[in-house]
Amino acid sequence: MNTPVEAFIIHLARADARRPQVDRLLAACPVPAGIVDAVDGRDMSGAEIDAVYSSAPCMPRAIRSG
Repeated sequence: MNTPVEAFIIHLARADARRPQVDRLLAACPVPAGIVDAVDGRDMSGAEIDAVYSSAPCMPRAIRSG
């Protein structure tokens, strides 16, 4: 049974310096791939962050506004 595989690269739109690396990853990916816009914590209020953020161990870094 063949299950189709698709890859996604999560990219922060304002991270212009990283975009060439994203493009290289897309070109080198052996399966269909696309870019998903990352949520920019700098654009979120403290209340928005509190509504969705958990300090669970799966979060590698704290999310903060500003």
